[in-house]
Amino acid sequence: MHDTSTLTPTRRAALLGAGLMAFAAPARAEHLPTVDRRPTDPDQPDLLTGGPGAGDFDFLAGRWSVLSRRRLNRWVGDDRWDEARASAHGQVMLGGLACLDELELPAPADRPGAAVTFRLYDPAARHWAFHRVDGRTGTLQAPLIGRFTGGLFAGRRGDFRGQDFDPLLGRPVQARVIWSRITTSSALWEQAWSADEGRSWETNWTLAFTRA
Repeated sequence: MHDTSTLTPTRRAALLGAGLMAFAAPARAEHLPTVDRRPTDPDQPDLLTGGPGAGDFDFLAGRWSVLSRRRLNRWVGDDRWDEARASAHGQVMLGGLACLDELELPAPADRPGAAVTFRLYDPAARHWAFHRVDGRTGTLQAPLIGRFTGGLFAGRRGDFRGQDFDPLLGRPVQARVIWSRITTSSALWEQAWSADEGRSWETNWTLAFTRA
């Protein structure tokens, strides 16, 4: 067991990333199809370079200043938000096939002060899986799955979906994360939940990233 409290953010993130990769790799390998990886086949991704989706999160590398906005009351149409300043540090690994970031927030008693997200690209399926550590429990949450569409920066949008648990409702809800407005010095992250199987969505948390 490693005590990460005395480690630098970079070293702590590296240890967390290694653990998450070890956890995620067996599940990922089970679902990789058996295919002929001949270099003459243009329709198959190259598992060594990652294919067209590898590097999608290269923009997140480095240090960021973050404006966090959380909806004060969910599911009741309340448009009031709690704003807080935060910081983040992103690392890209495996030639763009993996990305780890640590978000450090002010820590009220009912909220984690840090969150860690590890993203792993599957070249065969051509999608990303987000693995997030719940700061309240230290457990690894179910992954969000998705991909990016659009150009390199202008109009680029990432859409990732899965499940989360809402303690207010006491049950799982559908979860969606959108990355948009991506430039070399800024990006927008938005989390929305759906309590009706995706028929309607409510954004409950946004993070506006600005290069530090």
